[in-house]
Amino acid sequence: MRRSSFIVLWLALVLVGCGSRGKFIVPTSTVTGKVKWAGTPLKEPVALIGVDPTTSRACQGKVEADGSCQLLCGGSPMVPLGTYELALIPWTEPGTPEQRMAVNGPPSRPAPLSISEKYLDPRQSGWKVDVTSSGGTFDITVPGN
Repeated sequence: MRRSSFIVLWLALVLVGCGSRGKFIVPTSTVTGKVKWAGTPLKEPVALIGVDPTTSRACQGKVEADGSCQLLCGGSPMVPLGTYELALIPWTEPGTPEQRMAVNGPPSRPAPLSISEKYLDPRQSGWKVDVTSSGGTFDITVPGN
């Protein structure tokens, strides 16, 4: 009887321990901000990308016509905490190539942005956002084209 009680207790501990294994939750928060253009507004559609150099995590968000932007990670507005270096990239609509072709016609390569190369590289742009448990905000001004 004692031996079977020990085996049942041991089995219960193993099962409880296994249930919690691998459930590491990364703390996240939302990141929003504005991208402003010095001089004239940039006509081409752009996105802002963010890369955390310590973890290589990346996120991106479309810059809307009014300059507002929310970063997304894997399609979710919840971005893992950390410091992200930011840069601009040409925006392409999401979806599979087949879906985009049905809407837009044959694919074309995004045109290069008409801004300095410096702002296309997160390591060189100088733009950063700190994402803390209370969120992250950015206010970026792109020098004149």
